[in-house]
Amino acid sequence: TTLQNGVVHDDIGQIVQNEHVQSLSHLPKVVTSCIWKFELGDCITYYRPMQSLSYLLTYQISSNPFVFHLVQLLYFAAAVFVVFFLVYILCKQILLALLTALFFLIHPVNTEAVNWVSALPDIAYTLFGVLAFLLYVSWTRNLKKVSPSERNLKAAYRKFFESLRSLSKERLLQLSKVHRKLLLAALCYFLAMLSKEPAVLLPILFLFFDAFIAKVPWRGFLHPSVIGRYILLGIPLLLYGAMRMAVLGGFGNGSGYYGTFSLAERVYAFVTLFGQYLGKLFVPYPLIFYYPFSKSADFTSPAFLFSLFALIAFVAFFVWAMKKRLYFVGLFLLWIVVFLSPVLLALNSVGENVFSERYLFGPSVGFAFLLAYGFVWLIQFKKGMYRQYVMGAIVILAAVSWAVVFERNKDWKDDLALYGK
Repeated sequence: TTLQNGVVHDDIGQIVQNEHVQSLSHLPKVVTSCIWKFELGDCITYYRPMQSLSYLLTYQISSNPFVFHLVQLLYFAAAVFVVFFLVYILCKQILLALLTALFFLIHPVNTEAVNWVSALPDIAYTLFGVLAFLLYVSWTRNLKKVSPSERNLKAAYRKFFESLRSLSKERLLQLSKVHRKLLLAALCYFLAMLSKEPAVLLPILFLFFDAFIAKVPWRGFLHPSVIGRYILLGIPLLLYGAMRMAVLGGFGNGSGYYGTFSLAERVYAFVTLFGQYLGKLFVPYPLIFYYPFSKSADFTSPAFLFSLFALIAFVAFFVWAMKKRLYFVGLFLLWIVVFLSPVLLALNSVGENVFSERYLFGPSVGFAFLLAYGFVWLIQFKKGMYRQYVMGAIVILAAVSWAVVFERNKDWKDDLALYGK
């Protein structure tokens, strides 16, 4: 039913009225400008070349909203499949991978990102971010463990510098074949950043994976092969930063829709928004396009206290998972934080919608894994008839989610339907 919808809200300025995405003659502006340049005359804080490039190429096929929604669905489908393969490669459990992809696919909170063409950056950066992490995990699984001993470190550095002096074209080709997945991971990381800013924090997940799942010892992070991989990942980060500064004149500008925030107001917003986002992952209904927001520093309000409890419970769950060595659980709890934290911290850059459902598209991957992990544990723990109840609960959850999504899709038909809702 998404394919039946038209364009709404920001789609008008970003696509319908934006001459820069309507002709290939404007292709250089994909990199040298931004999606709002034509409409507003200023890029503000948004530098997302992949969004502009996607609109430009799609427009060459057709300006019909049907085609734009079809492309949006293809991005979403690709993201679902990549999530499936990531979990399967990580955990080697087909049921866990299947349920994670299923819950990510049907989560009602993702309807905004999928229905709204202007929310393409949320889908694109999640897709490329997950793909980068998948390639990185696949590459590291083929490596030998790094020795933490000081003697081996010295020998490794000596061998490393000797190999640098004797590099040849043939050797470079050989290295590129061995480390092809790492190079592709770096490329996908670059594309993720070009899609949306939160992807910058993706290396935090790489570090967690190396430390707790790949079991790289702490001294092993001084090994030239480990330092080398992060230097390689740093190259696209530096390139992205240079491109962003060249276009925006800095990393970002503007005082923000709500003006400046005091430290107390930032703490209040961080805690309450985190609690609100966490609650929306668990109970996505009702789905709303615009959530009111006002600055406050009332630390005795029920909203703050409930959110603070949710934050403490989240941190306690993470600490418990790490103590129990449930590192996959810890990884996807961290995944939620990494993909959500830019929205909670960069309050001056998110516009009037400080809380928005589309910002949960990336974090919902982590939530889908945790939900799937719980169901798989119940299936394995509760034998016989209990297993049937668990499977029945999954079917009911999928049916209810479908009903909510099916109705919500209609609200994105046009501006009249969306604003009226």
